[in-house]
Amino acid sequence: MPNQPRFNRGPAQAVVRNITTVDTIIEGGDTRSYSMPIKLAHPYHIVELQFTPAERSEPVVAVDAIDQDSLPNLKPGQFVNIEYDRANPRVVRIPGATRQFEHQALHQIGLEYGFALVVLLLLLLFAARSRRPRKGFAR
Repeated sequence: MPNQPRFNRGPAQAVVRNITTVDTIIEGGDTRSYSMPIKLAHPYHIVELQFTPAERSEPVVAVDAIDQDSLPNLKPGQFVNIEYDRANPRVVRIPGATRQFEHQALHQIGLEYGFALVVLLLLLLFAARSRRPRKGFAR
């Protein structure tokens, strides 16, 4: 199955501590410059989970990023089955959740910037044509 991390999986049950919906991204992380936020056509959830791995006695907090509608009834306080990396228990996956948001966001950004590039090129072409002297007119 694509988009599956490779790790020594351990099954567990985790409690959903928090769900954050990401519906906007900002290109770049430089706080000195202003970037226009991009509203995502396909928002996603960052799910904060708490569980105690079999290899430990203390609980850990981990996150999984999933498509917004892949688990429609997911709520804080709910218990869910997870798979975690035994070597790094903060790496978790909620089985059955989908993760297409990365590809959808890249596709959306490509379309938006591609459209902006086409408009810019057309404007430059129009500006270059309007500066060219026309036949039959004296300047």
